[in-house]
Amino acid sequence: MQEEAASLVAAYAGDKQTDIREREQEVVDAWKNLQELVGVRKSNLFDALDLYRFFAMVLDLTMWMDDILQIGRASCRERV
Repeated sequence: MQEEAASLVAAYAGDKQTDIREREQEVVDAWKNLQELVGVRKSNLFDALDLYRFFAMVLDLTMWMDDILQIGRASCRERV
């Protein structure tokens, strides 16, 4: 994009060059802003992934504890 803008600046003179450079800068600024937003979104997605992995681990451990408690209750009933 910047190469195309440079060739346009070379082809036009005066006010058109200024307009082309201003538009180029607007596009470059918008691109940088978009890249920053993508970085933030990526970070948020990794945070969400970590959260869901944590919830899955908690669920697995809760189910394991329930199994252990059921085994303990069953063995207590057998002794009684």
